Amino acid sequence: GALRSVSIPTQEARASRALVRQMRRLVNARTRAKNAITSVMAEHGYDCPWTDAFGKKGRRWLMSQALRAEYRMIVDQELEQIDVLTRQVKQLEQQLAAAVESLPLYTLARTTPGIGPQLGAAIALEFGDMSRFKTAKAAASYSGLIPATFQSGESRRGGRITREGNSVLRWALVQAAMQLVRLDPGAKQRYARLRNRIKRYKARVAMARQLAVVLWHMARTGEAYRRGEALVKKPPAPPAP
Repeated sequence: GALRSVSIPTQEARASRALVRQMRRLVNARTRAKNAITSVMAEHGYDCPWTDAFGKKGRRWLMSQALRAEYRMIVDQELEQIDVLTRQVKQLEQQLAAAVESLPLYTLARTTPGIGPQLGAAIALEFGDMSRFKTAKAAASYSGLIPATFQSGESRRGGRITREGNSVLRWALVQAAMQLVRLDPGAKQRYARLRNRIKRYKARVAMARQLAVVLWHMARTGEAYRRGEALVKKPPAPPAP
């Protein structure tokens, strides 16, 4: 009993997590391609009049702009790359949907504003069995969102987040928290209070950490996300075992 036990995911869980991580790589590559096109257009002083420069109207606008042959080739190749990556992302989404549809945490996470199929799958698969975390702090710590503590004698101070634990889960929680701030009044209110006291990056991390806590309570109680109050009020205590 001197050594702490470690939870080892099953082969099926590891394979599903591999799909999540491939999804993240593809999405990041697609973002880089879009940024490359945006950079070319900005260099030529073109500002897209449409909200989505890569939707149907935005693409027609991109194709109608006068560019040197070299820049046109860059834009066309990046657009082709975006199409390929989008098709691959859709294939992964279909595969992931079958892997997570029976997971209770996935169903609960999807009730949270801003958590779509991709982020929901990442959170559910990377957290795994939430019951293995005895406390909400343990769940947040698993993602490395808990501040490090430095102690010397009677002096004790906190530092940056540990960044230990599951980096994919940490990324998913931060992305989900920022979507939540945009869509949920309670989360927006809490984020605004944090921004008055701390820097933007720290506020985002704090929101992601609180979201991990809320998800832990949701998993323990089986209760869906309460819009407007889940990140404002103290989460309900889990039922007694």
